Amino acid sequence: MVLSTYMCLYLQMDALSAYAGKSFPSRPHLLLRLSGSSKAVEEGKTQVQHTSLKYGGEGLQVAAKEEGEKIWEARKGCLWAAMNIRPGASLWTTDVCVPVSRLADVVADTKQDIDHTGLKAPIVGHAGDGNFHCFIVLGGEGMSEVEKRKEFESASALHDRMVRRAQNSGGTCTGEHGVGSGKMKYLRGEFGEEGVEMMRLLKVTLDPKNILNPGKVLPPPLSNSTTRPLSSLFNSS
Repeated sequence: MVLSTYMCLYLQMDALSAYAGKSFPSRPHLLLRLSGSSKAVEEGKTQVQHTSLKYGGEGLQVAAKEEGEKIWEARKGCLWAAMNIRPGASLWTTDVCVPVSRLADVVADTKQDIDHTGLKAPIVGHAGDGNFHCFIVLGGEGMSEVEKRKEFESASALHDRMVRRAQNSGGTCTGEHGVGSGKMKYLRGEFGEEGVEMMRLLKVTLDPKNILNPGKVLPPPLSNSTTRPLSSLFNSS
């Protein structure tokens, strides 16, 4: 059986090669870890090979256990590898999640969008659950404040399109990183005001003093109405 599935696109593989001191081919990779009995693993390898060739892949390259562990360890360095793309740069890390059936199209559209902006923004993802990440490289040595501001504005617009593209494909604004304060504005479009109000109701019931992540996740109400805790519905005379 497939234990883990991880996807890395062009720029990320180049960055990973430089970071890990390995020579990964400069093309999209799908890294898989197979688990089970010897027979099950062999059957899994055959199935992966067949599926890869069927859909235009270059087949399966199998790594021995020791080499496989090194590759998987290198995969864990994707974030740090992206930071090395431009000296002195910082990263805007973000993610979305879409139905697996829509993942290929949404990733391809996002990659095309990134190319049009001229930004450096590697894409990696958990292909098995439709969750993918984008590491948008910002700033760096030798850039003026005007250049940095223009780049940030372009990155903000790219991020907005990425989120809305995921939502329009039946997905969600985040699959792993969370809403925080940066994605509050997307919740109404995803759940509607009634859905968000239900979240507020649960929040005020479990956290009446608003001491847990105040000002995050839930956008402010559209009106001046006050959300009352669930207990008030049963205590009213």
